Amino acid sequence: MDEFVLHESSGYMLPTLRFLAVFHTVISLVCVFGYYCLKVPLVVFKREKDIARKLEFDGLYITEQPSDDDIKGQWDRLVINTPWVTESGSSQATIGIIGMGFIVINKYGDLYGAERIAELLGLDKSALDFDPTVETVEKEASLLSWLSSIDTKYHIWTMGVVLTDNYFLYLIWYTTMSIFGHFNNFFFAAHMLDIAMGFKTLRTILSSVTHNGKQLMLTVGLLAVVVYLYTVVAFNFFRKFYNKSEDEDQPDMKCDDMMTVYF
Repeated sequence: MDEFVLHESSGYMLPTLRFLAVFHTVISLVCVFGYYCLKVPLVVFKREKDIARKLEFDGLYITEQPSDDDIKGQWDRLVINTPWVTESGSSQATIGIIGMGFIVINKYGDLYGAERIAELLGLDKSALDFDPTVETVEKEASLLSWLSSIDTKYHIWTMGVVLTDNYFLYLIWYTTMSIFGHFNNFFFAAHMLDIAMGFKTLRTILSSVTHNGKQLMLTVGLLAVVVYLYTVVAFNFFRKFYNKSEDEDQPDMKCDDMMTVYF
């Protein structure tokens, strides 16, 4: 069999491919940071408005509780009793939350108790007696007061919202494949799936798979259990049938351990 090997004579192909790989990774990182800085705050803000609307109009967490399958509803329970202070430190956010708390208390306080609702929303008596018209005096800034003012629960909730944003996860995956491509060029082949993101029909096909992701994962889990059950039976009773060698002196056993049988 003859083999033909083509050697590059100009020497520009390898540097060009390396430059394109680095350029692709840089563009991917810019997309991730741009989406995080520009779009993620809007996603978090819309989520906060949705929680406030459900609290005020639907009485969520007061008259009814989210279902066990509602992962977002269960996760949002973490943030309903936080002050939601903005990064700029403006008191307008606090005034808005307290005002929303007054509306919820006035609407559901007679049936479920004002103190219980205030405790649910994280509003103490000083917050309920807060008068937005009174000008507040700023306290002296210090490192200790700044650290104590950080709302850890709110930032954990925000991180969960960001990490469950589908497009942000897609950009993370896209950038990760681009970085791995510097070690093995075949990882760049994964970016061909980006074609599906540019056409609505193909996105519909992908969503038909990801929409039932929980059911698919449970099905795969059941498959793994069934295969393991057969592995136990095969390893204990049918090991001799896994001999793939005709030489009885040196048998080529394919059932030496449980892992081999499972595979």
